[in-house]
Amino acid sequence: MADITYVPTAAGFLFLAVVLDAWSRRIVGWAMANDLRTQLVLDALDAALQAAQDGASTTGSS
Repeated sequence: MADITYVPTAAGFLFLAVVLDAWSRRIVGWAMANDLRTQLVLDALDAALQAAQDGASTTGSS
């Protein structure tokens, strides 16, 4: 799941893209930008993939 929204600030709008884990409903990746372009979504997806890879490498039996 994913969502895009805007956040009003004193300097103008910031756009926020989030990627949610469908099972846990937790945010697993996010990105912010000054404009609403494809790169914003790709950055959020990259953050989610990086978090999943980091979690997979640190999870396991000890």
